[in-house]
Amino acid sequence: MILWRLHYAQGQDIFAPDRPGYVIASDWSGVAYIDGEYKFYVPYRSMSGRQNVLTTRDDRDVNNPGPFYQSHMTVIRQMLKGAKTFTRPPSG
Repeated sequence: MILWRLHYAQGQDIFAPDRPGYVIASDWSGVAYIDGEYKFYVPYRSMSGRQNVLTTRDDRDVNNPGPFYQSHMTVIRQMLKGAKTFTRPPSG
């Protein structure tokens, strides 16, 4: 997928001046939080946090991830809660 061709994500204009400043992206293997400074990837098989990956926007390791987790905890929780809806077997 080429991001510059997209204009809307989950019904929100990603180029609007009042956009949230981050996107949540996912594929068959995991879900990611991406903003102007960080990329945080959570594989679906590792919701416990053991294989999560946090890097800077230019793919460098984050030496002290604590401040990121503290300042982004609300969004991370929402992201993981939303991801669980795609990892459960359908009911019915």
